[in-house]
Amino acid sequence: MNKFHRKCGDRVTLLNQNLTAIRNFVEFNHGLILSADSLTDDALFEVRIDRKVNVWNGSLEIGVTTLDPEVLELPATATKLRNTAWGELMFFINGRCLGIAAKDLPARLFAVIDLYGQCVQVSIVHGNCARPIMEQPYEGTSSDVVSQDNLRFHPRCGILVKLSNNNKSAERARPLDDYNNGVVMTHRPLYDNEFFEIRIEKLVDKWSGSIEVGVTAHNPATIRFPSTMTNMDTGTIMMSGCKEGDTVGMMRKGNGKLHYFINGVDQGVATDKVPPQVWGVVDLYGMTVKVTAVDPCEDFDTNINAVPLRMLAPPDLPPGAPDGMPGGSPDTAVQMPAEEPPAEPSTSVLEK
Repeated sequence: MNKFHRKCGDRVTLLNQNLTAIRNFVEFNHGLILSADSLTDDALFEVRIDRKVNVWNGSLEIGVTTLDPEVLELPATATKLRNTAWGELMFFINGRCLGIAAKDLPARLFAVIDLYGQCVQVSIVHGNCARPIMEQPYEGTSSDVVSQDNLRFHPRCGILVKLSNNNKSAERARPLDDYNNGVVMTHRPLYDNEFFEIRIEKLVDKWSGSIEVGVTAHNPATIRFPSTMTNMDTGTIMMSGCKEGDTVGMMRKGNGKLHYFINGVDQGVATDKVPPQVWGVVDLYGMTVKVTAVDPCEDFDTNINAVPLRMLAPPDLPPGAPDGMPGGSPDTAVQMPAEEPPAEPSTSVLEK
C-alpha cells in the first residue's frame, strides 16, 4: 500500500498512518514529501488535495525522482532537488489522463510532492476513495474534466433550493419572502480525513439568523428534508455564524473527531462523537442565500491547458512579511493576490 516516507520536510506533519501530510502554512516551503517505496510499473500513485490557503502564491508540485528518501537530505523546495523528473510519466487530474509526458525513465523512481505555497495538505487515495481512471488523453476544454467523486450537492434538497454549476452551487429562492427550506447535503458521505468546504456567496439583510454548516448521519436519498436543520433531533452536528465571502470547511478525522475550518483556519475539535458515516450539510437559513462548494482541484481544472508541467516560481509574500525571503517571478504560471489573514468570525456549535 502506498504511503509517505517517514522522512519529510521540516514543516510537514504526517498523520493517518503516513497517508496524510500537512504543512504548517506559517511558511510557504519546507513541505517536501516522498513515497515510502519506489513506484511499481503500471501502478497509480494518487493524492487528493485536502486543503489550500490564500496566503501564498504557487501551489502543489508533483513528480518523480531517482533519489532515495532514506539517504536524501531534503531541501526547502523541490527546485533544489537534482536527478528529478517533473512533468514526466503519465499524469492524471481528477482521473483524466493528460497523455504521455516522457518515456525511457529509470527503473527505480520515487513519487515526490512539494506542499508549496497555497497547498498545505494532501492525502494518498486508496481503495474506494480512488477515482475512476480514464486512460484516453485529455482533448477537451477544462470544463470537460469533472470528476464524479468530487463533493457536490445532492439533487434532493430543500424545496426552495436551486442547484447550479454542476450541483456545486446552491441558492435559496425568494430570499426576501422566506427564510428557511434551504437545506442541502453532499451527494455522498464524507471520507475519513476528507476536507469539505463551502464559500458563502450571497447574504440578505432582512433576517436575523444565518447559515448553519455541519454533518449528519441522515442519508439525503431517503431523508424527509426539514424546513431547517434545527428541527433534526438526532445524528446531526451544526455550526452557525460567518459572513459573506467567508469559507467554512469541515473534516471528520479517522478517530471520529470533527474539525471546523473558518477561512482555512482550524477551529479545533468541535466534538469527538461523530458517527462513522456522515454527509456534509448546509442550511441556507435566514440571511444566507447562496453558497458554493469549493473544489480543491479547481485551480488545476482552470489552468489545465495554461500551466506547463514544470517548476513554478517561489510565491509572493503576504503584506508585512519580513524582507529577505523570495518573492514572485515573471515565470510564475498563476498569479494570486496575497491577502491578510481574515478575522476569525464568531461561531457556535450545536450537537444533536
